[in-house]
Amino acid sequence: FGDTGGDQSPALVKNIGGTKIGFVNYNYSIVGSLEKAIEDIGDLKKKSDIVVVCPHWGTEYKVGDPGQEIKNEAYKFIDAGADAIIGGHPHVIEDSEVYKNKKIYYSLGNFIFDQYFQKETMEGLGVEILIKPDLIMEFSEVKFEMTKKGQTKVR
Repeated sequence: FGDTGGDQSPALVKNIGGTKIGFVNYNYSIVGSLEKAIEDIGDLKKKSDIVVVCPHWGTEYKVGDPGQEIKNEAYKFIDAGADAIIGGHPHVIEDSEVYKNKKIYYSLGNFIFDQYFQKETMEGLGVEILIKPDLIMEFSEVKFEMTKKGQTKVR
């Protein structure tokens, strides 16, 4: 969704069952500035009941803690209006946390990729979000494993 490389907005708003859900994505090398991303999230929140931010960020192959710089960006996104953050890029599963009652997944790892050089690059995490009528969000997770034959299996 969205277009972070051109003149179009990196955001998409979908009306699903009467709930307006805004999705926005950012690439750490294309955003231009953190301030612009924060402004975009605030504008999207005015048009949406829920905002999900999907940043492409972080350090590749860094398992666990994404580092304080990435955490600070996530906190700023939530302070600007994000209701959930689902990140990617490191090719490994990183920590998740709750900040101001909002869920942050720093990296979901790989789902399909030919990186068989370490156990952590052969793992991924799927996230399902259930949005209740009162806009309370419940998260469930599914762990994936990639085989050297190119198959992705639920663990």
